[in-house]
Amino acid sequence: MCHKDINYSGTLMYIWAIENCFELLPVDRIRSPSFTVDDTTWHLVLPNPQQILLSLILCRESDNGPNRVELDFELSYFTTDDSTSTSERNRIFFTKETVFETFFQVRMADLFESRLGFVSNNTLTVSCRMHIKGSVTTPTDNLCFARTRLGMEKRTCIWCIRDFSTLRPGRDSTYLLESTKIGYPSLTLKLRVIEDNGIEKVYIGFTDTSNKFPILNFQIFILDKNGEKEHYAEGKYVKPTPHLFIFLIRKDMLIFKQSLLPNDVLSLKCCFQIGIGPEWSGYESTLQLLS
Repeated sequence: MCHKDINYSGTLMYIWAIENCFELLPVDRIRSPSFTVDDTTWHLVLPNPQQILLSLILCRESDNGPNRVELDFELSYFTTDDSTSTSERNRIFFTKETVFETFFQVRMADLFESRLGFVSNNTLTVSCRMHIKGSVTTPTDNLCFARTRLGMEKRTCIWCIRDFSTLRPGRDSTYLLESTKIGYPSLTLKLRVIEDNGIEKVYIGFTDTSNKFPILNFQIFILDKNGEKEHYAEGKYVKPTPHLFIFLIRKDMLIFKQSLLPNDVLSLKCCFQIGIGPEWSGYESTLQLLS
């Protein structure tokens, strides 16, 4: 297996695949497994998804190598046709615990656009080809594969709020949506009526008491008496908190349209796509290429 305790010599092609990229990249940066070349240790970092341009970051760690090395390298994003969006070849000096970030002419917001082809089978793949100049070791070409899997779960529930017309401001209706996966946190749904300029409006919020949800995609449908979808809200939450609520519908509109409140029961179909950040990161294989 390939890990940072293997000390590569010569040229290394490091390929890193990030699975479950369903537009649910964590708010925080994602770090690759570490790798070592000629006694120097490195890792890659995916950028914060909220920045404007796509980039890739190469970081040198605190290692046992020389304090200052000259590195010849290039960073790339793979596309679905096996071509690469490659940075210019760089040759710079790295001291311990320094970083280099290269930018690509692609907006972060377009990363998941199918026409650009960066994400294949919900997997994003990047690479770093590097060689330390002046190395006294025997030149050898090495290939290393690493993988990070982002935690993701899809959940759907039908939430029935009885005696809906009696729900008043200051009194929430709650629903606990538990995970079917071991180690995954539960999600609490809250329905709240808020009075705004004399009009009562219905809001829905989500609370993650474990603070493990970096990001959450949701769709909330109001069902009529036949189970048909009549109205919905959708969006994305970053780090759900008890203080954020999404407007759903005016309360008087629900009461006026009785087909949405059979027997004074409001039925909601709630669909979630929940990302919790990296749940596994490690190495798959290494290959020494004979010259």
